[in-house]
Amino acid sequence: MRRLKTIFAVSFAAFLVFFGDTNSYAAGYPKPVGHVNDFAGLLKTSERQTLETTLRNYEKQTSIEIAIVTVLSLEGLTVEGYTIALAKSWGVGKKGKDNGVVFLVAPKERKMRIEVGYGLEPDLTDAQAGRIVRDSVVPRFKDGQMSAGIALGISAIMQSLGDKPYEERLNERKAQEEKARREAKFNAQRNAQALKVIGGVILGAVILILVVALYRRAEKRRKERKMLARANAAKIKSLQDLIGKAQANYAEAMKKLEELKSEGGDWKTLEKYSKGLPARVVKLEELLAREARDAGLGRRPVELVAKHLVAVEPEVLEAAGFLESVRGKIAEIKQAKKETPGLLRSLPDEIQDVEKKVDKPDVTDKTKNMIDKARGRYKEAKKLAGGSTEWLLLFAALIAVRSLLEQALRAAEEDKKDAVEARKPKPKRVYSSPVYVSSGSFSWSDSSSEGSSDGGSFGGFGGGDFGGGGASGDW
Repeated sequence: MRRLKTIFAVSFAAFLVFFGDTNSYAAGYPKPVGHVNDFAGLLKTSERQTLETTLRNYEKQTSIEIAIVTVLSLEGLTVEGYTIALAKSWGVGKKGKDNGVVFLVAPKERKMRIEVGYGLEPDLTDAQAGRIVRDSVVPRFKDGQMSAGIALGISAIMQSLGDKPYEERLNERKAQEEKARREAKFNAQRNAQALKVIGGVILGAVILILVVALYRRAEKRRKERKMLARANAAKIKSLQDLIGKAQANYAEAMKKLEELKSEGGDWKTLEKYSKGLPARVVKLEELLAREARDAGLGRRPVELVAKHLVAVEPEVLEAAGFLESVRGKIAEIKQAKKETPGLLRSLPDEIQDVEKKVDKPDVTDKTKNMIDKARGRYKEAKKLAGGSTEWLLLFAALIAVRSLLEQALRAAEEDKKDAVEARKPKPKRVYSSPVYVSSGSFSWSDSSSEGSSDGGSFGGFGGGDFGGGGASGDW
């Protein structure tokens, strides 16, 4: 939908320029006062003069016309539609060469566009314009560095276009195209002759290639099946070793399970699993033995054997890792028992300390409320500690309190930075008011263009044309 809107806006603007009353439509745009047309007041006088001099010198060297335009409003149009219509109405670029570029910024809508004339589209592609917008301009605009973004954007545009005169650039392009045409014609003739010579050979070669391809495919399939059979055998041996490990560790695992019970951990799930473990191990052992036998006799395709092994592997790993699972639970409970008392003692002081640090005028109520949440969660943990202690649950609750305090400290620092930034004085910009005409479009008072030029006379642009090439951005 957004793309359709853009196409409609560009088409509508082009219709007005080509088929409507051009003078009436152009009256809706400010009159160009130079290469730099800062109608939104984003640049200092020295910055405008520097850019104006740079762009005039660049035009003298290359004949390429680059126009910088900042406007108060897009007047309800898309940035694409507004820019292309303005570019056509001003005629940026030389007539017949269409070697113009318009760099437009609309701070009110926070949008910008680089519009490229027909004649420069091979030298400044949409992709290149897009990179300039993303990498050079938008990041500075987001930081509030409007003049820096404009200057860097213009510098990147000139660097992409190069410093060759447009005529030299055009002649080189024509020479390359002519060379490409000659080479294409020569290659076509050479290929036609070659096809006549090798036509008969190709027919016989096709048959040979098909035979060789079928043979290679069969050979490749045979090797793949052989490799898969070896992999299946290795996987079966590995899983059988894990089953043996599960059987060997079962007695130790049951002892550790009793230790877990004495530690007060969550042992019921593990005990339930342990009761069915011997029978499950025997079943897995028989299944693997059957897979090994069938694979050795070739009763099943190697692909099916591999599929069965993948399905049974998680269950084997779980059985083999049962002892480590119990040990892990014991270690977690011991850690919780060791660290929980200290947390219960230290957290009240930590809460008070953080509360003092965030109790500042620049810190928001949202951040301060985190302290109340932390205090409430600590009280809940305290109640949990007073009953039948579930160490892991209690430890997790206390860690959550500390995490909430750390979040509050980080949020308080961000609040302070935001408050300091908000108190910084903002640069004053002088915006001129548009004078509306009866047709509904607008023209601009002369005061809006004061200081845009470097002091030299400006007779307008050369009448170049545009077709929608370039890139847009917002911030």
